[in-house]
Amino acid sequence: VKVGMGIKNEFGDTGFDAFDSWSAGSEQYKPSDIKSTWRSIKAGGGTTIATVFKMAKDNGFVMKREPVSPEEQARLKKEFAKRAK
Repeated sequence: VKVGMGIKNEFGDTGFDAFDSWSAGSEQYKPSDIKSTWRSIKAGGGTTIATVFKMAKDNGFVMKREPVSPEEQARLKKEFAKRAK
């Protein structure tokens, strides 16, 4: 549920596919339960995407940093500015 809360807080309803995909890794996965859980989560709660990253790190996830080309940096800055509007 915490993962779902962090995802929904960051991405709103567009984050459902990520939550569903992550949840499918469980042996107890039931699509109807995931949809019900997702509907019960309110965006803007106290659990953020930072919580999700911390949980991942605590369980062995290591972020890989790869160099970004100047062209990709420019594209990302443009996309960020567009989203910020």
